[in-house]
Amino acid sequence: MLKKTIVWDLDHTLMNTEREWFAPIIDKVALRAGRDRAFVEEAFKRVNTSTFTFSNFFQEIGLSRERWRVLEDTFRDELATRAQACLYQGIPILLWELRPQARQVLVTAGDPAWQRWKFEQLHCLKDIFAPEDRHFVPMDGSKADAVERYREAGDLTFVDDSVRWQREVHMRMPGVRHIRPIWPHTDGASSHPDDDIEWTAVRTIDELRAALD
Repeated sequence: MLKKTIVWDLDHTLMNTEREWFAPIIDKVALRAGRDRAFVEEAFKRVNTSTFTFSNFFQEIGLSRERWRVLEDTFRDELATRAQACLYQGIPILLWELRPQARQVLVTAGDPAWQRWKFEQLHCLKDIFAPEDRHFVPMDGSKADAVERYREAGDLTFVDDSVRWQREVHMRMPGVRHIRPIWPHTDGASSHPDDDIEWTAVRTIDELRAALD
């Protein structure tokens, strides 16, 4: 029987989503759409703050519906090709090291269909997270609802870069152990105060490995 359960976030925790995975697309969207690069980047940030989908993104930069599908297919193909390379260095190895001793759960928030598609491109993770342990939560939903399913797991750890979700889980389940990755080169990751939540902040894969021991 596995001795512990680890609940993982995806974006900015396992995957460097904006800076490594999506940033190269911004230049190409600007070029194909005939828009200023800074304008497209700001539009992406606005959409990504709420709920990212390509449709929301293209609408924000003023593209017609007739152009959405061709562009989306093109960009999805590129993103799929680069997805695994954008996992933070050392993450796949660490997850495989933990596999014999921990039940590993994915709880990620955003547009559920988009987040599910994103995860499906990460082929090296599919054997880590069982289908029943993958939870795709809408941004207006609750990660705590998903985490609470594992309340009886005993040794339960929540690993997430977001203060919002750390706070929500803490309020619902004070006994959960909290780890907050603050990876280098992740925009905005260190801009939030920790308030009253007792978490372990990690900045390297070795610190994360030690925090999970």
